[in-house]
Amino acid sequence: MTENPHAHIEAEDGNRRLWDEIAPVHMNAYREVGLLREGHEVLDEIELREVGEVRGKTLLHLQCHIGTDSLAWARHGAIVTDLP
Repeated sequence: MTENPHAHIEAEDGNRRLWDEIAPVHMNAYREVGLLREGHEVLDEIELREVGEVRGKTLLHLQCHIGTDSLAWARHGAIVTDLP
């Protein structure tokens, strides 16, 4: 089997295209940092409604990205552990 000598270049290009596609998601997350610092709510109404009261409950937040949602749940009284 012959390896593609350009495989690493193709992988880098694919990775760059993916990051370009999802960059707006990351920018939104970083805006949430500022909102949290100012005391604003960053959780959606549907999240708050569906999850309900969390005060004193333990929450494991998997794939939390930069932790803004985890911090927001902690503000609502949850005991939060997050894993990026």
